[in-house]
Amino acid sequence: MASKTLKVMQQILEHFDESMDSDEIDMGPISAENMGISEARWNRVIGMMLEEGLIDGFAEIAHLGSSHLAYGAVNPRITLRGLIFLNENSNAAKIYEIAKEIRGWVPGFK
Repeated sequence: MASKTLKVMQQILEHFDESMDSDEIDMGPISAENMGISEARWNRVIGMMLEEGLIDGFAEIAHLGSSHLAYGAVNPRITLRGLIFLNENSNAAKIYEIAKEIRGWVPGFK
């Protein structure tokens, strides 16, 4: 489900943004286990985010016997492009929630 992947991306970007004042970013809160997703999904999402330039500071890790690449945090950070993506998607999510609420107010509209 695409929305699940976008939600994971949003959480990772928000964590990196909130961690910008820290000397080191704690990866624990955004680990696959803490996010309730598989390692495969987590690595694929990180790979997509790196390819799109939303984040930086990860290295590929040899992961024998796996069909996906694995990534390790070296000096993870959100990029300017990631901040723009985060802002645009936060606004879109708010608009969607407002639209859902309004839809509930209109009789006979589902």
